Amino acid sequence: MTAVSWAQMIDDILGVVESGTSTTVFDVPGPIAPLPDPLGGDSTQWPTLMATAFLGAKPKLKLLAAKANFLMLPKTIIDFLDAQVDAGRVDISETTISEGYAAVDQQEDPRKAGMKIPGASQYLAMVGYELGRAPATVPVAYDMLGITYHEMTHAWLWLQQYADADLQTLYANGYVAYLNAKGVSGNPLNAGLAFSEAAAYYVEDRIMRWCKALSSLDRLRRTPPADPGDVQTSLDAIANSYDNYVPTVPIVKGDKILAPVLSPALRDAIDQKVLDALPLTKAHFADTKLAEVGAALLHP
Repeated sequence: MTAVSWAQMIDDILGVVESGTSTTVFDVPGPIAPLPDPLGGDSTQWPTLMATAFLGAKPKLKLLAAKANFLMLPKTIIDFLDAQVDAGRVDISETTISEGYAAVDQQEDPRKAGMKIPGASQYLAMVGYELGRAPATVPVAYDMLGITYHEMTHAWLWLQQYADADLQTLYANGYVAYLNAKGVSGNPLNAGLAFSEAAAYYVEDRIMRWCKALSSLDRLRRTPPADPGDVQTSLDAIANSYDNYVPTVPIVKGDKILAPVLSPALRDAIDQKVLDALPLTKAHFADTKLAEVGAALLHP
């Protein structure tokens, strides 16, 4: 197959992918909307999406942006990395899941970032498939989505000199806040690394808290208990898990950060800049559209 044919195939597939980005998971009142077929809602689309995403960083980011739009996840960070791919500063590759964990390789001169996401193409093609439908296959867990955002946060902060003033201010404030960071070992930690890990884990936690609640609500909607009282009990458990999500302790080179904790001011700045001030930044379940889905379950 010629290079032109490959390029045309990529353009055609990405055009189909982008055609689904106007739909979000809450477009259907009450219930949770199913993932559009072109984004992997139709399992017969998976091989095509996987083959396209496997071709490089750009199609991976295009597919991620479409899924992020549907799941109401941050897209500004994706747009930034997309621009850095064009500038030759970011490379996104993948390994098999058995070959290792997700990571960002930071290169000092010139400043670049190489992201490795295990199984990225398969994961991006399939994630979200079960929402709004009863799948014939085992649903894909959302862990890799959180991990992907974790690594993207590292890359964005590492390349902050190419970002806008707001991101540069966030990094500068975080660096100062972590100048005296220490691990549980008692050893001092590099301020830049410590803040980067604290921010990345915070972003990952926010993504996972949102996706976990969304997935739990969807499962409850599709397979509700016979007793209406049990529906309320299940909803309360989902809301409680969301409101009291236990954050992951950040780790720098194997050493858990003992101090400082991420301040409210830094959390708010990350919510605004990195997480696009989306509903997933809300502290309480009741303040999000998730609660509307829950209410619809109680009053079908």
